[in-house]
Amino acid sequence: MKRTKKILVGLLATLSVLSGALGLVACDNGSESSSSVSNSSTQQSSSSNVSSETESSSGEEDNSGEEVGTFSQGLEYTLLDDDDTYEVTGIGSCTDTEIVIPSRYNGKSVTSIGIGAFEYCDSLTSVEIPDSVTSIGRYAFFGCSILTNVVIPESVMSIGYRTFVGASLQFNEYGNGKYLGSKTNDYFALIEATSTDLSGFSIHNDTKVIADSAFSNCDSSTYNIKNNLKYVGTKQNHYLYLAGVNDTSIASATIENTCKFIGYSAFEDCDSLESYALCIDRDNC
Repeated sequence: MKRTKKILVGLLATLSVLSGALGLVACDNGSESSSSVSNSSTQQSSSSNVSSETESSSGEEDNSGEEVGTFSQGLEYTLLDDDDTYEVTGIGSCTDTEIVIPSRYNGKSVTSIGIGAFEYCDSLTSVEIPDSVTSIGRYAFFGCSILTNVVIPESVMSIGYRTFVGASLQFNEYGNGKYLGSKTNDYFALIEATSTDLSGFSIHNDTKVIADSAFSNCDSSTYNIKNNLKYVGTKQNHYLYLAGVNDTSIASATIENTCKFIGYSAFEDCDSLESYALCIDRDNC
């Protein structure tokens, strides 16, 4: 009987040890599993924060379709005829002295600054234009007397008549011309000639845009004239920019093949003009 009790006590002790060991293994596994989930959750949360910050800083849109960021609020916009892009048309309720125009509004690109959009905004000191904008309308910043800083994005392809007249901009000068730069090109846009005499004028080689009124006050006799057309150019290319015509009664015109820019009002008042052609064979023009 005593022997039987000893055997039972031994078996119970063995079972107790095994049970404890199994319990320890189970807790260890549970601890590792919990730790693994916790680390994974921390990594996921960290990744989410980075993504959110990146999206916000890159101009994500909010629920209203406007670009998120430090942009001027209260500007006026007009949906253009294509129903797919917006134009900035006025200062609206915005009171900023340093205007920052967003690249998107209501989920659509902002592609232009309208005629007279900021005309006579005499508290405006600087304007940041996004690289979605391709055109700046005439008189857009006319009379902005303390406007000193504008950087033109390289997306801009046209600048209207007398757009910056009356502003206090810091121009980059070359030859007899005043230029506004992009972020990488100091001579991106020729805004105006500083002399009415174009006999020694030369457009900078890096110029990509010429404002419509750049040569509006220049003496007609100092243009480079060919085939009744008036040009301004460089030393290498006298026919780079077509400014206008000598005789507005012309019925046709032949443009030099080295001409890269045609002024907005080059053929203004040419009521009889029916056609114009690009001169390819210079010897026969």
